[in-house]
Amino acid sequence: MSMKYPEVIPALKLCKIEETRRQLSLAYGSRCVVLNTPLLEELVAKRHEVAGLLGYKSYSEYILEIRMAKSPINV
Repeated sequence: MSMKYPEVIPALKLCKIEETRRQLSLAYGSRCVVLNTPLLEELVAKRHEVAGLLGYKSYSEYILEIRMAKSPINV
């Protein structure tokens, strides 16, 4: 069985062995982790850089201000 969508979903729904479902779910959820991890790390670094350039301590502080909460204290 591959980790493609149409093949894995029936196995996750119909498999009666809980450990097999858990391992399959873990494998399905960690697809492309080797490729995506460096991209996510770069994204986090860029967000931190943007926040610093705009005078914020963190990206979350920046994004909260432009949304309704306005500050981390309100959250």
